Amino acid sequence: MRIIIVITRMMASRGGGDDEFVKLWGGKPDGDYAIWSFNDGQDILYVYHGCWQRFDNDWQRAEQKTVKELCEQLSRDIQQDLGQYIGQSEVGVLVHPPMGIEQELIQSISKGGLGFKPSFVIATGGHAGVEEVNQKLSDISSVLRNQGPLGLNFGELWNFFCKAPSTPAEDLKRRLSILKHRIAHLFLPIYIDLQGLIETGFREDYWDEVVDAYKDGKAKQALEEARKLVYEGEEKRDTVEKIVKEARMESHPVWNQVQSLLPKNRGLPNDVEQILQDLGCQNKREVVKQKCRDRNNPFHQWFTELDKALDNLREALPKKGNAAT
Repeated sequence: MRIIIVITRMMASRGGGDDEFVKLWGGKPDGDYAIWSFNDGQDILYVYHGCWQRFDNDWQRAEQKTVKELCEQLSRDIQQDLGQYIGQSEVGVLVHPPMGIEQELIQSISKGGLGFKPSFVIATGGHAGVEEVNQKLSDISSVLRNQGPLGLNFGELWNFFCKAPSTPAEDLKRRLSILKHRIAHLFLPIYIDLQGLIETGFREDYWDEVVDAYKDGKAKQALEEARKLVYEGEEKRDTVEKIVKEARMESHPVWNQVQSLLPKNRGLPNDVEQILQDLGCQNKREVVKQKCRDRNNPFHQWFTELDKALDNLREALPKKGNAAT
């Protein structure tokens, strides 16, 4: 038997605008849980109403509850509703935790804080990197409201959540992997074109094609887009810098290396930025050729070092929680 437990926003106000149990899952404001069974009762989806009133009658006291106290209350409620099944089932947990204790709560649940060791624990809600999981929950709730359990394949849902990052540390690595891939995708065409120019001796017709591809500063635009992926700015988007801060690695030497290779407000090392600028200029063929003389390619060296630094940063991320080790 398998059980997926969804704990909605834990400090929402019962029936308020932030109450996911009501707004997302269609539950009644005075309800404590919703439950659906699948495969003739062999699998269960259980949605726990996570409003602050479940933890104390007073909002301020509820907000001040420790992780241990929250887990104890969650455990009592879940055992009351699902106790006859928990001991003989695989159980996965998705939880929208209160702000400020997200990592600690996830770790506690992972270690058995609810009275059982779950197969997976996934944080949902507003922090970056869980958009796919949030969307999946939205899709599930929509199907249940319109079609009921017959509209869903529980096995597919279980497999989806099992493959999702189950710890904060795994989530950080997944997010950094995505950003690293996007940065590489920006620069890979430039790398290939420069290698082609070098191998053909900067043949004029090849140069004309490259100039046409990068006219109007398109190579520099790729550089600026990469900086937006690395550094936080006005846009609300995931960045390498955001992940570094969440991991508390602002002073880590590998992060310093990434910043030296791709500075936020300074030029790139070893003429790399000038090469990017010159690629779109018809009269700069000899200049770029001179910078890449003797089959040397400064851009190749820089791109390789940046990619390696991002790899090293990913490996240096904490193995547990979100604090640097």
